[in-house]
Amino acid sequence: MLTETSATWIDLNDELSFLHKSKEFVWASARDGFLHLYLYDYQGHLVRRLTEAPGWSMTSAPAPSRPSTRSIGRIYFSATEKSPVERQLYRTRSTRKIPGASSASPQEPGYTA
Repeated sequence: MLTETSATWIDLNDELSFLHKSKEFVWASARDGFLHLYLYDYQGHLVRRLTEAPGWSMTSAPAPSRPSTRSIGRIYFSATEKSPVERQLYRTRSTRKIPGASSASPQEPGYTA
């Protein structure tokens, strides 16, 4: 079970994804004012933050890749890194030790998927 508390506001969402071949899940939270991804174990303990960037938010539900040798642990999502009115596709890994993301699509203005 996962519990999230705040003295002022919790932005409810259903952006929860269970990882393949792992006893962990990815939860999206706006606890710092921007929507980012966090990795938890099945007991609800935070393992680590997966995304971190000042001033931008994740805008689509996290989508773990199907298990394969090359893609294990990859998580795809869209975010507003370039502009609040643009959406670009990014990916991160559940195994990544330092929060971050890399582009998974051409970085042209507008919406990409």
